[in-house]
Amino acid sequence: MTSSDWLSLASCILAGIAVLISILTSKRRLEFTCSTYAEILQWYQLCIEELTTARHSLGEESFCMTEHLAKLSSLIEVGRFFFPNKRSADGYGNGKESAYQGNRDAALDYLVFSYELLKKDNPEAYTEHLRQLSRGFTSRVFDVLNPRKHNEQLKRNSFVSLSSGKEDVVTIADILGRDANTLDEYLSENRLVDD
Repeated sequence: MTSSDWLSLASCILAGIAVLISILTSKRRLEFTCSTYAEILQWYQLCIEELTTARHSLGEESFCMTEHLAKLSSLIEVGRFFFPNKRSADGYGNGKESAYQGNRDAALDYLVFSYELLKKDNPEAYTEHLRQLSRGFTSRVFDVLNPRKHNEQLKRNSFVSLSSGKEDVVTIADILGRDANTLDEYLSENRLVDD
């Protein structure tokens, strides 16, 4: 073999190693992304369960608001690790501990405002406000997690698809807009019910 053959062989080996490293780091990055996604989603689930339980239990004698407020407060503190305060140019909060310096992220604001309404003497008067805050919280976490993009990445990198692969998405309006006879046919044709 000539020196140019050795050089070509070495180049091919280096290129193969580079591709292998790229694949491994890409896989690790995907694993880290999926892990973080799952952690935030788990935290979100705990938060929304507390908000929903508290909102639906308002006025019940057996409901212990103190217990739910304590859980919600601790979830807000955990949320600071996912949604840290944004430092402000004017130095807002600089005298506080590091986790509390700057302005809260909107996700935490929705939770804090809900907490404040729930600890009022008459939280029942704020049921609609609490519902809107819950929806705002869900939307903020939804926007950060971006499940549509996440599902596309999951499909691209793991060949797992969370959708049927059909272009037309079936909505409840599509289903409810049909009469009973065509509804059964539609559900069977689209494998939405077992035959």
